[in-house]
Amino acid sequence: MKRFSTLLTGAVTALLLAGSVQAAPVPWNYNWTPSTTKIETDSSSTSFINLTNEPGRTVNTDHTDITTTNITTTSDAPTGFPDQFINNGDVTFNLKLTDLASGQFFNFLFTGTFKTQNLSDPSELTSESSNLKFTPTGIQNINKQLGTNEYNVKFVSYTPPGPPDSGNKGSIAYHVVVRNLDIQKAPEPSTMLLAGLGASFLGLGAWRKRRQGLVETAA
Repeated sequence: MKRFSTLLTGAVTALLLAGSVQAAPVPWNYNWTPSTTKIETDSSSTSFINLTNEPGRTVNTDHTDITTTNITTTSDAPTGFPDQFINNGDVTFNLKLTDLASGQFFNFLFTGTFKTQNLSDPSELTSESSNLKFTPTGIQNINKQLGTNEYNVKFVSYTPPGPPDSGNKGSIAYHVVVRNLDIQKAPEPSTMLLAGLGASFLGLGAWRKRRQGLVETAA
C-alpha cells in the first residue's frame, strides 16, 4: 500500500506539472538593415565608419542577443590631427521581425548616432587610432504581439571598433525575448480530474490504514 501511495503521489505531481509547462517558442526570423553602410567624418571623405548589413536569420529560442551591425573604421588622418564626428554620425536600423507560425511581422526603426556628445571627448579617427562613441536615440525598448507570441526588443550593447587596419571589429547588439501568450496558466480539466481521483485514492488509503490500526488495537 505504501508503494502504491508513493507511485500515485508521483503520478499526480507529474500531471499537475505537465499542465503548467511552458510551450517551446516557435521559430521566428529577423533582418536588420542600416540606413547607410558608410558614415563620413565632418571634414574628410577619406575618414569614415563602415557598417555591415548583416544577413537575416531564422532562430528558435525564447531569448537571444542579435548583432545588428559590425563596425570597422577607415582613415588617413595623421596622428595629432584627427577627423571628427560633430555634425555627421546619425544612423537608423530597420528591424523586420517575422513570427513564422502566424506569418505576421512588424518593422521598427531604431536610431542612434556616432556624433560627439561631449566636446571635451569627441568621436574621432586617425590612421592609427579610433575614439568612436555610439549613443542610442529614440525608443530603444519595444513590445509587439505577433500571433500567440509577444516579442520584446531592446538595445543591449555597443562595442567600439579598433583603429583602422587593426582587424578589431566593433558591434551594436539588441536583445530579443519571446513570450508565448498561449501558455496554460492552470491545469486542464482532465488534469484536475485525474488529480482529484488521485487525492481520493490517497485519502482512502489513509482511512484504511487508520481503520486497520484501530482494529489491531481493539484486538
